Amino acid sequence: DDSESYHSHQHSVTTMPAGSGLFLSAGYGQTKIKQEPLVLEDGVEVDNNLKSMLFQVGWAQAVTQGSTWSAQIGFGANSDRPFERSDDDAYTVSLMNLRPGTTGRWILGAFYNSNFGFGDFPVPIIGYLYSPSKKFNLIVGAPFVRLSWGGFVGTRLTMGVSPGGASAGLSQSVLGPFAIEARWSWEVENYFHEARLDEDDQFYIQKQQALIGLRAPVIPGGMLRIYYSYRYNSSYYQAESQFDRPEQRFELRDSGGLSTSLSLSY
Repeated sequence: DDSESYHSHQHSVTTMPAGSGLFLSAGYGQTKIKQEPLVLEDGVEVDNNLKSMLFQVGWAQAVTQGSTWSAQIGFGANSDRPFERSDDDAYTVSLMNLRPGTTGRWILGAFYNSNFGFGDFPVPIIGYLYSPSKKFNLIVGAPFVRLSWGGFVGTRLTMGVSPGGASAGLSQSVLGPFAIEARWSWEVENYFHEARLDEDDQFYIQKQQALIGLRAPVIPGGMLRIYYSYRYNSSYYQAESQFDRPEQRFELRDSGGLSTSLSLSY
């Protein structure tokens, strides 16, 4: 059944201080591909139920007027069998400084994730948040670009590019806090898989998708999104890095289905 060949669910909880203080976040994602078997070029079969988990704790500190430092550490796993092998666990560390600029804020810092899909090294972050009004925000930096524009009442356009992919979205408020959202994305997901023969290999899913759905507040601080998404030009492969040329790429059939996302923020 093509309509049920690919399911995705994402859930997160975040606590953020108003100024200085402790903050926590936890995220869980699941991707299930009902296209069996997922067999790689070396004959290894990958479990089609893939999970991602990440738990983070950090501290934000306002040091001067408009300038804030934050540090964060995290632990998680992206795998078909999370936490069964210690080598598959992910460790994250980030350090960030936001400082005032002429018409926005400078973003300086570094980020490290032991399970990055394009290399095992810290990524420096430098960027500028240009915010001349409440309607327009533009972040230009390395390695990311993000734009947000609310040109009309209740309408917001977003666009973004990063090493992990690209996206564009449009939302329109209807009936107060409810909104209709449409989005396109190209992205690459990476997972370790238990049966791999080379310890450094990871399992990648590259996909493009278009989706439309409803965003609705369900409880104070909670936002539920329900989408119908259509995925196309999708494939999976095995490689040591996202940018390596795989020995063989395997196509996934185009499919549509429901996706859900629940986020809590306090």
